[in-house]
Amino acid sequence: MTDPATQPPQLPSAAIEALIRGNTIEAIKIIRQELGLDLRDAKQAVDRYLRSQSHLKRKVEEAQAESRRGCLTWLVVILAIAALGYYFLSGK
Repeated sequence: MTDPATQPPQLPSAAIEALIRGNTIEAIKIIRQELGLDLRDAKQAVDRYLRSQSHLKRKVEEAQAESRRGCLTWLVVILAIAALGYYFLSGK
């Protein structure tokens, strides 16, 4: 007999599409709405699904890494603009 906790869950197609785009949080939201799960159970369902789909897990990790790089780039740009603004507005 197979344990249901070890089987990959059947996720709504919208949740799988969100995971393909690398959006884990959106996938969890969709699962909560469509399946009526609480936050912990929805996150566990996503984690189990990703463990069963190694290629998708890598894609999600790559998308999250790209997102972090994008955020870091914007942070550097904002800090540079702030520094230039301070330099020009302080009269030095």
